[in-house]
Amino acid sequence: AGAKRVIPLKVSVASHCPLMEPASKRLKEKLSEIEINKPKIPVIFNVTASAESDPETIRELLAMQLVSPVRWEESVKKAISMGANEFLEVGPKSVLASLVRKISQDVDVKTRTIK
Repeated sequence: AGAKRVIPLKVSVASHCPLMEPASKRLKEKLSEIEINKPKIPVIFNVTASAESDPETIRELLAMQLVSPVRWEESVKKAISMGANEFLEVGPKSVLASLVRKISQDVDVKTRTIK
């Protein structure tokens, strides 16, 4: 579909695809039970690659992220266009940090490895 390169990821679930629909529905049910406040800082959702602040829309987008393709490059570019110049990846590896570096050489990218 126009991709220049595909990198298979070693993951334990089929995230971001229709196979996660049952989990998405369950997450949506659970999210309806909690209060979501309007964020104080912009939150960019990878399903739309845009910032959202409406709590009800946030609830919908969180569930949609389980079954929708990740718009990673667009999301990073959106953050940069909104003034982000530092990115921090927290996790067991630093896969996303290297992807951010490929998108922009003008931002500071750090990692914090946790086990």
